[in-house]
Amino acid sequence: MRARGFTLIELLVSLAILGMIALLLISGAGAGRRVWDRLAARGTDVASVEAAQDIVRDRIEHVVPLTRYDASSPYADMEGKADLLFFIAPASPDRQPDALADYRLSLSTGSELVLSSTSDIAALKSPARDDRILLRGVSRIEFAYFGVAPPDNLRRWRDRWYHRPGPPELIRLRLAFARGDARRWPDLLVRPAATVDTQCILNNRDGRCKGR
Repeated sequence: MRARGFTLIELLVSLAILGMIALLLISGAGAGRRVWDRLAARGTDVASVEAAQDIVRDRIEHVVPLTRYDASSPYADMEGKADLLFFIAPASPDRQPDALADYRLSLSTGSELVLSSTSDIAALKSPARDDRILLRGVSRIEFAYFGVAPPDNLRRWRDRWYHRPGPPELIRLRLAFARGDARRWPDLLVRPAATVDTQCILNNRDGRCKGR
């Protein structure tokens, strides 16, 4: 009569197969976890870029073109260069009761996109500066300004905006990250909402608008 049960060889083969199956399951779970971690990190990177663009867009859209009269022709208190931008806009909620703030958007020596702001209240002799880091690991920024300006007085992109009656029609910010950084910064185009400061009443003492 044939003996029932498993031989030692059959038992060893079965254990080997079960071990291989368990190894495949563990490897698959580990790979899936790594994929999930990469997707989560990518989502965080995208969210950080979107948040930075939202902040920059909000500040530039609400530029206040305060008129200055300390030059031969009135001009808006705003200056744009290829690597930085100075402008005035409403203060952030955490800086209340300040109405306005002087902003500077630039790249720090530590490869950080920084939005700096100080109170625009004239009574403050040495206002505290608030430096807000929007992004880290930035290798280059490039501003461009679209509008009419000397010497050609044509509507085109320029690398500087200085002593003009109002803000440019559009402001573009391009940004590059350090080598190997997977983040991407789509060109940010912003149109300032206000182009002329129609409510300016000249203050002869400082050449700026009264009550600003």
